[in-house]
Amino acid sequence: MALMRKVELARKLGVSKAYISKLIKQGQLIDQNGLVDDESIIRWRNLKEQLLEAKLQNEILKGDLLRATVKERMSKLIPASAMKECLKRKGKQIREAMLQIPVKLSDTLAGSDERTIHRLLSDEIRSTLLRLCENK
Repeated sequence: MALMRKVELARKLGVSKAYISKLIKQGQLIDQNGLVDDESIIRWRNLKEQLLEAKLQNEILKGDLLRATVKERMSKLIPASAMKECLKRKGKQIREAMLQIPVKLSDTLAGSDERTIHRLLSDEIRSTLLRLCENK
């Protein structure tokens, strides 16, 4: 075990003497009558490197998680313009299908009573709407 002065240690580590004193007060370096032993320096450096490595790994994992979250969300999003176009097409399909109902039923409804007309129209509207739902 070799001992060195705080000034020498600060110069060797590239830090200030005040920083070495702070590390000693925190118990990270062992002070023996103004001198610091090299074993405590080695332990301190190893701990510091492990801490930096752990922080780096943590940041890498956060980045991976963020990228995965963004990728998942992007795959679930649909551009507004595409959605508007899809709704416009579907609206046209519904309109055309509904306008075809009178053409389809005009002969059948001619001369029918009110109750029969109501039932036939209701059935045809229901079946048209179901057909449209199946045609996604």
